[in-house]
Amino acid sequence: MGNADADPKAPYEEAAGEPSGALSTVSSSMNPLQPPDGDEEPFTTYFDSKIPIPDDEARSCFSFRKLWAFTGPGFLMSIAYLDPGNIESDLQSGAVAGFKLLWVLLLATVIGLLLQRLAARLGVVTGLHLAEVCHRQYRKAPRIILWLMVELAIIGSDMQEVIGSAIAINLLSMGKVPLWGGVLITIADTFVFLFLDKYGLRKLEAFFGLLITIMALTFGYESRQVNRSNKREVREANKYFFLESCIALFVSFIINVFVVTVFAEAFFEKTNADVNAVCRNASSPHAALFPVNNKTLEVDIYKGGAVLGCYFGPAALYIWAIGILAAGQSSTMTGTYSGQFVMEGFLNLRWSRFARVLLTRSIAVTPTLFVAIFQDVEHLTGMNDFLNVLMSLQTWLCLIALGASALACGRSQRLGFAARPELFLLNNVDADAPIAR
Repeated sequence: MGNADADPKAPYEEAAGEPSGALSTVSSSMNPLQPPDGDEEPFTTYFDSKIPIPDDEARSCFSFRKLWAFTGPGFLMSIAYLDPGNIESDLQSGAVAGFKLLWVLLLATVIGLLLQRLAARLGVVTGLHLAEVCHRQYRKAPRIILWLMVELAIIGSDMQEVIGSAIAINLLSMGKVPLWGGVLITIADTFVFLFLDKYGLRKLEAFFGLLITIMALTFGYESRQVNRSNKREVREANKYFFLESCIALFVSFIINVFVVTVFAEAFFEKTNADVNAVCRNASSPHAALFPVNNKTLEVDIYKGGAVLGCYFGPAALYIWAIGILAAGQSSTMTGTYSGQFVMEGFLNLRWSRFARVLLTRSIAVTPTLFVAIFQDVEHLTGMNDFLNVLMSLQTWLCLIALGASALACGRSQRLGFAARPELFLLNNVDADAPIAR
């Protein structure tokens, strides 16, 4: 989560007031988090700014000032639940299954919260993000395989964001900007947004918060100055990061529920003929999207906006398109930053932001642009569905890396859960103690 200010090789110092022996470390040969030998420079990212934590003299159990200081990472993370791929899954779930699959959405959110809690604790205690931990823990071959799989997932997610933004621009322009034109626009806006990090971490977080707010209305990782040698501060950081993650994931859950319930209430068990008739009565130019037959309505992020426009007027279509555009843009930026962390962490390879974005965005845009030029919107949204499947197949690799890294970290540092690793995954262990870096 944040970079420690102390020398990574400095010995652990007991926190003031803590009993001696609360945490014992082992030799560096057994420590998977030991920095590489030699004169290799410690990992750094372009998130070099640190946000100070208010000092609460009374040491109360809860402080809104401290919660505000820790607010930001959870909302950046919650954008992953609000990308165009997830929005398309939501609307298809509502239109096809009604309200029956809302429990799946709730379960996925709860599991995501547990995993985010695990990742946050690992980051707070070690001062490293997951890619850096993997670099120190795994040998070269598994590390390269993990990096390739994660990069594939990032590129696939980037393609979804390009597709979502291009479709949103096409809807907002009433078709005047072709799909391929929207794809090209997404290349330019990514480089424009890259300048945001020059204006400070809080402004970057505020920008993402604005995009999340736009999605909430339309649809109805960085550093903190934590003293890791002080057990109380580490425990406090874990608590506030967890509270912020709960709030952020609750907001993303509500936004996803908005999408599911709107399409479940209005379009569940509707046929193409039903929608076609409504679109013709509304003189909508999108009536041709729905053939006159009795097949169950199949929607995607493009047809979803068209259907809303037919039933609730053009304003609903524009509101939907703005929401999709916000989802695509916010996810584009988080994907860019995630890719930077992954490359720096797994490979200790430092590229400029522009070189990194140029590479990944070129890989993502090339097939998307060809489909947009030579095929129609159905093939583009079909590619989005395929990428959703790809994301689901790639997720388990990240879970393995997170779980294995956290458990190995706990065993080597004797945090008291080596005998019961399953309890660690359920957040029932004392991982609030600092780890020597």
